[in-house]
Amino acid sequence: MFVLDNSGSMERRAGRVCGQRPVQRRREGLQGKFGWYSMRSSNINTQYYNPAITYSARVDATGKEKSNPVSFVDNQTSTDKRPLNEAGMTTSTKKFTYVLCKNNDCSSEANRTVSTIGALDVGNVPLPPGHRRTDCGSANECTAVLERKNIANWYTWYRNRALAVSTALGLAMQSYDNKFRVGYVQYNQSVAEVDPRNPAKPAEHIVSGVNYFKDESTASGQKWKSRFYSWIYDIVPTEERQATTP
Repeated sequence: MFVLDNSGSMERRAGRVCGQRPVQRRREGLQGKFGWYSMRSSNINTQYYNPAITYSARVDATGKEKSNPVSFVDNQTSTDKRPLNEAGMTTSTKKFTYVLCKNNDCSSEANRTVSTIGALDVGNVPLPPGHRRTDCGSANECTAVLERKNIANWYTWYRNRALAVSTALGLAMQSYDNKFRVGYVQYNQSVAEVDPRNPAKPAEHIVSGVNYFKDESTASGQKWKSRFYSWIYDIVPTEERQATTP
């Protein structure tokens, strides 16, 4: 039985590194450029783009990769409060910047490696030592085209915890066709069920009882596996007022 957390925190793109309150940012040393660097560094903001990882595309219930509607992401408008991204921009002025911080410390310029890739850049992009990229075909560098694709995949399917969990579940469960009986439930009611005056209510029932993890082959058969994939990909986190526990 899957129990999925769809509370509001699952939609956040950063943790304490991007504190919203000024006193919090001062306490954490995030005001000014330090916060700007930390927000764009996966060493500090672990949900952010990591150039050492291949961000695989989502797959559907049949294992087919989904098409990504985003070709590029610009992040130059981010502040020291939160990450901001603009998707779909492909003009020469649009750029994406990420930062690697040695010893998880972005406060010193000597510790920072800042990389920027433009929407129309050509050539190759160096990869960090010890990377785990499988999409570049090189031990030390990646083409600008493939790097932009990896960034776009991160943005579309991994930029917050809800997206990342759903994508990872879809990839992990693909090979288990007809090997398990699966049921699922979420913490809070879905958006369609929520009263606008009280935007998060605890779920009152399971989404699906336990069934064989497969799509029945007959025309009138139940599509249990396809329903599961629709559920995990359609999850929208709700602002948490109260959440149930499994």
